[in-house]
Amino acid sequence: MSFLDNIRDWFNEILEDDGHVVVTVIRNDTLWSICERASGAKTNAEIVKHVDQVVALNPGIDPDRLQIGQQVKLPRSWSA
Repeated sequence: MSFLDNIRDWFNEILEDDGHVVVTVIRNDTLWSICERASGAKTNAEIVKHVDQVVALNPGIDPDRLQIGQQVKLPRSWSA
């Protein structure tokens, strides 16, 4: 199963942009939950690393205040 196949089950809208995947925030999404679902991370330490990666990809994003409809760029592959 590819990365896109894996996240299609979790996110309503997925776009591909310049080698990244862009998801649209829906109600009750947090950056933590998005990173956990999209990356398949199992430990808190892994999720923290992935949140940091997403923040770096999205200048100006406030990880504590995502808005419904906001688009978030995710890496196509996650660093360990």
